[in-house]
Amino acid sequence: MLIRRLPFWARDTNTPNSNFARLCQFCLIAVCCLCLVAPATIPSSSSSFMHATAGSYAMETQENDDDIMDVDHPEASAAERKREQHEPAPPEPAPTAAAPPRPGHLPFPKLGENNKIETQYIDITSKKVGVKELKSYCAAFGLPTTGKKEVLKNRLVAFSETPERWETLKPRATRTQLGPRREPKRGKGAVKQSTLRAAASFPSREKHALAHMPLPLPSAIPVQTESQRAAILNWAKTTVDRYPYLNKAERHAAAAARLESRSQSRLQANTLNDHELHSRIANVEASLSSLQMTVPSIYVPSVGTLVGGPPALASTPLAPPALVSAPLASAPSVSPLSALLASAPSVSALPPLPMSLPDQVAEPSIMRTLHLADGVTVTFSASDVGPPPATTFASDIDLLNRMWDDTSKHWGHYSHLVIKNQYIPIVYWKQVYSRWPRSAIVSRYRQGTEEEFWAAFTDVNGNQMTYSDICKNLQDTRAQDNERLAAQARNEYGKDFNKVFTYKKHGQMFVKRKAADIAKQYRTLQGHVDDDDD
Repeated sequence: MLIRRLPFWARDTNTPNSNFARLCQFCLIAVCCLCLVAPATIPSSSSSFMHATAGSYAMETQENDDDIMDVDHPEASAAERKREQHEPAPPEPAPTAAAPPRPGHLPFPKLGENNKIETQYIDITSKKVGVKELKSYCAAFGLPTTGKKEVLKNRLVAFSETPERWETLKPRATRTQLGPRREPKRGKGAVKQSTLRAAASFPSREKHALAHMPLPLPSAIPVQTESQRAAILNWAKTTVDRYPYLNKAERHAAAAARLESRSQSRLQANTLNDHELHSRIANVEASLSSLQMTVPSIYVPSVGTLVGGPPALASTPLAPPALVSAPLASAPSVSPLSALLASAPSVSALPPLPMSLPDQVAEPSIMRTLHLADGVTVTFSASDVGPPPATTFASDIDLLNRMWDDTSKHWGHYSHLVIKNQYIPIVYWKQVYSRWPRSAIVSRYRQGTEEEFWAAFTDVNGNQMTYSDICKNLQDTRAQDNERLAAQARNEYGKDFNKVFTYKKHGQMFVKRKAADIAKQYRTLQGHVDDDDD
């Protein structure tokens, strides 16, 4: 046993220095015997040295034994863990009590850990505290920062004495509609949003292994048969063969070829249409020539009128045959007309006159007639009238007065509208065009002289009013007159107002409400004629 306690270099008896090893063993045995027999006779320094040497030697031998024999001590470790569990925990340090406030210091709140309100003491009564510091305190506590020093102090004192107001320092919740805030994402390994939603929706969900394969969904079941799929594939192959893929250049070339073919076909169609039209015109001319040679004509010198056929047909104009869509293969038959003319008196003694008919018979247009003041009658159609003249009288009201009508002395024998070499005054323009309102400015211009007119329509600075301002002024005056006459009509007719001032719409009678309509009817009932009412 003693040899096992020796170091490895002392236990090895196969080394060349075996004599030296035996000598070391003998010395160690002697030292151990001396320590056991007479420990008191050894000096203190020697004893301490021996204890240290023995302790280090024991530790080294224990480590070497563990290395050699690889022995564990489960009983010792279990006992040590049990002893640690039963030992009481070391007492926690007692919390330090808050220091008492110094004189002149008032309690104020401050945010501690986890946004908890804690108390702090601040001196605001000292003379060293200035207005700037008081304002900074007020701003920190969310108080107004206006006022003098005493006002700020009183404000802080009131806030210090009401702890209920300290809760306002806590941070408010923002975006509460989004719910509680989660931890921020950390890197690329963050949990997906779908996983978070699933965990929030099904917190107690557990994964269970299925005893069988997942059942197929209805949409996964094939709804087509083999023959149907084969037909679809065949159709797809045929389509690809018929319309192969073309790159961009080939597509442009194909489009250009299609456009060229379309233009050629249109040109050929137009050429065919021209030939067909010429053939139809030739057939019509041949038909007219045959009619002209068949129908006799009578020329009456005293009347100077061409009469064709019997008296019964004299008032009926002879119209050419109508053009139809089908080509005219031959001239139309004229046998009924020849049979009718056979019974008429013979007039073959007179030479026939040439008869010409227009190539195209125009539809009769609507004719209108204007009776001017000088007795001239102008009959015209829409083709005789040009577009409304683009003119303005804003800068020349006198020209408007001279062109207005031909019944007064102001008529200047000139107008922008000319129909069949006749100047048409403006007062007749409403009969020519669909919409041409009357101008109240002419009526006002003729109520007096030109000087009186401009005296009435001159501003305070002595400048003549513009055309638009004059029209606005006259319109306002007209509206005031209509309101006055409407009120006068209501007062005058009383209960009969709803029976007199009415109009009919959709078969029902309604009472007039607009002042302009009431004033117009009232002026008519009173016998006053106003051109502006037209």
